[in-house]
Amino acid sequence: MSATATPYGFRPIRKIGGQPYTGGFSRYKIKTGAAAMWQGDPVEFDAGAGIIRDASTTAWTADPIGIFVGCEYTDPNLGYKVFRNTWPVSTAATDGWAYVVDDPDVVFQIQTDLTGTVTDYWVGSNVAIISNTGSTTTGMSAVVVDKDSNDTTIGLPLRVVGIVDDPTNVDMTKYVDLEVVILGHALRLSGSGTGVAST
Repeated sequence: MSATATPYGFRPIRKIGGQPYTGGFSRYKIKTGAAAMWQGDPVEFDAGAGIIRDASTTAWTADPIGIFVGCEYTDPNLGYKVFRNTWPVSTAATDGWAYVVDDPDVVFQIQTDLTGTVTDYWVGSNVAIISNTGSTTTGMSAVVVDKDSNDTTIGLPLRVVGIVDDPTNVDMTKYVDLEVVILGHALRLSGSGTGVAST
């Protein structure tokens, strides 16, 4: 929680059932020339071409595969492989690999976009997100929960499963840190089940 907006996107903190998150991720090919991706951004498959940023807000455009936490690729300007927590926009690298937290049972911490009250954050409700552009300074995502979106609506991208248990996170008039899970995850059978088309 913060008195000012300090977004950081999705931060993995634990797994459903109380198990710790141990830092695991998978590697996925990045679509050549893809739009910028920031550490903490949701990502999806792009019709078999590779991983791209999912800029959805009130509903996923495709089932997300997980959260982007970094990448590796041969920098076309430097001529050698680099490891970064962000994918620069339109990078023309054919060997780009994204590091993605793709376990559908991971619980993520994420900040809200506005100040509010405790009644604004129903545990068990579904919420929308605001897909802000990340920071070119830190490489961190700026995706946040839309505080005014909490509802029972099917199709919203996230479910609130808790409010971060931290002494600094008790003042609901500040930018609250929530615990959420991804709804419609690409690796969960209860998602849409729709695959991507080949190119």
